[in-house]
Amino acid sequence: MKWAIKIVYLSYEIPRYVLQIDDGITYKQILNPEFATTWELKKNAVEWLNENLDKEKYYKVVKLDPEIELWKILSADGIVHSTCPCIDKKLSVNYNNETPKEVLKWTVKVAHAPETSIKQEHYSSWPPLYSVFNTLVGYNGYYKNNNFNQKRFTAFFDLNSEKANFEDFKKELKLVLPYVDLEIEIKHKKNVFVGKRINVKVEDDWNHGNSDFVVLENGKFLIVSNKEVVYDTLKQLYIALKGQ
Repeated sequence: MKWAIKIVYLSYEIPRYVLQIDDGITYKQILNPEFATTWELKKNAVEWLNENLDKEKYYKVVKLDPEIELWKILSADGIVHSTCPCIDKKLSVNYNNETPKEVLKWTVKVAHAPETSIKQEHYSSWPPLYSVFNTLVGYNGYYKNNNFNQKRFTAFFDLNSEKANFEDFKKELKLVLPYVDLEIEIKHKKNVFVGKRINVKVEDDWNHGNSDFVVLENGKFLIVSNKEVVYDTLKQLYIALKGQ
């Protein structure tokens, strides 16, 4: 029977083992236990461990044969590290004078797709939203509470642009709103409203989010920096935002 040293302080899906390479100066962490340093007697392995590794509790002397059997099971499928998407051939295409509405749909799909699913040359050929709309300038996502599995998306509007006007703002908000899922709760007096948060630029910068507004479920509107005022119409909201 042979014995090896298993590394147990690392939470790897595939166990690792000690391979002695220069007589107690350094060692390698290896995946395949068949290549690990082995000892004929357990006590000799324990002695080496106690002499050469400071954190003995993080290592364990184990029987070699069961570890080899475990390795065969774990490595049977080649040890899949991760699954990555290939190019999405429907999405990864060159811009071909699509309409602004089609540009928005493509932009939304790209924002939701993995980075590896579109070629850079195709991505670069499409115009940014600010070049095809008058007030809608962007669409992007945020990770919810730093949870990288929960990304929420919102739209960005620039009301400081020379091209900005209410009719375009109304039309472009209507176009992008179905794609916005960044929702927040707003406490207004004794009520709690839920709505979609939209980013707005009304000055030379984005004003640290203070000009963002919320489209409430009841069809009304709130500005994040002033939760005391509920606007009944989009026109009232637009005037208030422009006046900031």
